[in-house]
Amino acid sequence: MARLRDAAPLAVLFGCLSACSGAHAEHNGYASLVRQVTPSVVTILVEQNRESAGQRAVERATGFEYNDMRSVMRRLLSGPPSAPEPRDGQSILGSGFIIRADGLIVTNRHVIAGARTIQVKLFDGRQVPAKLIGADVTTDIALLKVNVGSLRPLHLGSSANISVGETVIAIGDPFGLGQTVTAGIISARGRTLEIDPYIDFLQTDAAINSGNSGGSLLSTDGTVVGVTSAIFSVSGGSMGLGFAIPAETAATVIEELESHGKVERGYLGISVQPMTPALARAFGLKSPHGLLVTALNPDGPAINTLAVGDVLLRIGSHDVTFAGLGKITARLRPGTMVDATVERGEMDCGSQFR
Repeated sequence: MARLRDAAPLAVLFGCLSACSGAHAEHNGYASLVRQVTPSVVTILVEQNRESAGQRAVERATGFEYNDMRSVMRRLLSGPPSAPEPRDGQSILGSGFIIRADGLIVTNRHVIAGARTIQVKLFDGRQVPAKLIGADVTTDIALLKVNVGSLRPLHLGSSANISVGETVIAIGDPFGLGQTVTAGIISARGRTLEIDPYIDFLQTDAAINSGNSGGSLLSTDGTVVGVTSAIFSVSGGSMGLGFAIPAETAATVIEELESHGKVERGYLGISVQPMTPALARAFGLKSPHGLLVTALNPDGPAINTLAVGDVLLRIGSHDVTFAGLGKITARLRPGTMVDATVERGEMDCGSQFR
């Protein structure tokens, strides 16, 4: 058992008063629930910074490489009805929701990226300026603040409490038409997308479209279980394949953004490769599990604890895979101790370092 001085996952209970505690779906639908939660959902309007002709040329040149993926994995941004792809200086539309009565609002980072000004349109029609508290590229979460007195917050819960097949509702402002509510189910959990490889998305068939980015995905008791972020679509419209950032991921990031304006993440300082049956036999292992350590950063936290040739099996409570190591590391907080399980030849090994 090795003790890695690196990072431990944050256990966060991000508290705010629920706007709909005890609300449940009625036999005639979700009307009561919707009446209680919709005042907490907002529209985000962003005036973008103007780009130079050179910047636009670079984007056009490099964007071609991503056309295949970007044509089907779409961020949920919209612009004015006459201009779905916003031009320089035009407003783009996204969604958000209030998580604290004093005006703290969650949205997607890609909604406010490159913003010159940010405005929030409240449920009662007021349009007010918003301050950017912080944004995190890795999880695509941004935190805004408005000062308009007391607002009604939603409760940011945990997606761990909802299962595949359970009903959810999505609320946002698709295409700038105004607040819209749709219903569906959780279709899958733990989806990893190329556009955000560090997030285990919730998948839903609730209809979400351009403009829903940063909106809320709620369980039938009114708890936020996810932040809507992307869709799989050839046409650009909903095909029943929507993706939301889990609420517990958002909660961890929100705490960091409010405290520090940014998120600091763990770093292991190792290079690895997947174990194969041939490598397992060569190292005398019974099965090809874990990751083979192939190099160590001389200034990294694993130096003098792990060694080239070690097989890393677990970090904390998580079994490690080549695809998942970066995701596990990104969720760890620097400066704290984390347990790791390794095999060195046919023997378990252990040490401790900072």
